[in-house]
Amino acid sequence: MAINLLPRQLQTQQARSGRQVIANAVSIVLLVILTVSVAVLFSYRVAVTKQYSALRDQVRELSDQVSTKTSEDVEWLLKNIHERITTVQGVQAKQYTYGDMLEVLKQYAGDGINFDTVSVTAVDDISISGSTRSLIELAGFVKIMNKEEVPFKDVVLSDLRLDETDYSYIFSISLGYDGSVTDQTATVEEK
Repeated sequence: MAINLLPRQLQTQQARSGRQVIANAVSIVLLVILTVSVAVLFSYRVAVTKQYSALRDQVRELSDQVSTKTSEDVEWLLKNIHERITTVQGVQAKQYTYGDMLEVLKQYAGDGINFDTVSVTAVDDISISGSTRSLIELAGFVKIMNKEEVPFKDVVLSDLRLDETDYSYIFSISLGYDGSVTDQTATVEEK
């Protein structure tokens, strides 16, 4: 143990000032540690905030793109469905009994005209090809088909040629079909 010859008052002051220096040093070290910690946390917070802002902007942009595409896709889909429904309703509204149409054609054609093909190219458009030995019968058939009480319209003889193998006439007729005409008073005898 060391002997201190200084008066007690100075000794206590010295001890206090030594403790004060140590306390000040510890306080300064703690203040530096605290300042560095706050600086690190603040810089970390700034970096995280920047990343968060960038991610938030990307999410907003993608969300806008998705909602725009989704609404465009839904709009396109609804428009497409509407067009299909309209088309189907149009076809259903014009559902004709084509079997009855063929019977009417055969009735007006008589025995001298033979149909090779009858095709429905659209809901109201029909194409007929066939053959006959008599141009007079074919002319009468076309004339009857152009009458108003017959369920056919716009009857056009689109092709006529002579088949030299059997001396028959091959023809093509295009016409419209109006299934709403129900008064079919024309008969074969009116030809």
